[in-house]
Amino acid sequence: MDCPIGWTAAPEDAAELSEQIFSALFSSGVEVPRFADVFREVVGDRAPPFAAPSYGALFRERASEPEWLARSLVINAKKEGEGAQVLWKMVGEVASELVARNVHQHAVDESNHAQYYVKILQWTFPGCAEGEVEQALQQISPRHSLRVTPHRRTPPDPIEVTLDEMVQMNIGEIRTRVHQLLPWPAVLEHCPPEHLKKVRGLISTLLRDETRHIAYTAQILEQAIAAGRASSVRDRMAERFEQFCDLTRTELGGARFEGS
Repeated sequence: MDCPIGWTAAPEDAAELSEQIFSALFSSGVEVPRFADVFREVVGDRAPPFAAPSYGALFRERASEPEWLARSLVINAKKEGEGAQVLWKMVGEVASELVARNVHQHAVDESNHAQYYVKILQWTFPGCAEGEVEQALQQISPRHSLRVTPHRRTPPDPIEVTLDEMVQMNIGEIRTRVHQLLPWPAVLEHCPPEHLKKVRGLISTLLRDETRHIAYTAQILEQAIAAGRASSVRDRMAERFEQFCDLTRTELGGARFEGS
């Protein structure tokens, strides 16, 4: 089976997770040595459940069921659409114009991703979403655009709030990227041959975008660390990483995989 560009097997431990993330960033020309040190220190003390063999095994077991896989694609579309709305609001709440531009692009990407997941669903399972169902699915994406600028609210959030948001987004995007690696073998197995090329193309775009989101948040945190906020970034990463791990454990208890 030909794999999409950027695809690799999901990581199965903390070390492999770190290696995959920073290899992907390095391959895209992004170097964040200070952030990498902090990330490895934080992750090294915690075994993330979304980078565990049991996690991938359970997902693969569930994804072998076409109906479950189809629902999973819809859930991912909804999560991306909801995330796009949150990011759109965030654009107006950060002081830095650079951060605002990056978050604006991120919001547009996630808005597009909601549409991509719907297309992947329809191409993988032809006929599963027609009529009113298709109309409902088309409403998931807010269809944000770079041509429209979100309202800039004043006063902006303080830097500590922005850093916390960047930490949450960075960890969330890493977790999402792992989730994106899990379903594609099953998707490509179910997909009709005539749609494989289109589905592979969208998968490659999704992985590329998620890597870019990890990159820009890591670069912002790298700058914060270089400016003397290493302890703050480290503390927030440790707290938020544990929260994401708790969320994953809860999902595992119900055999749910809900994207970001």
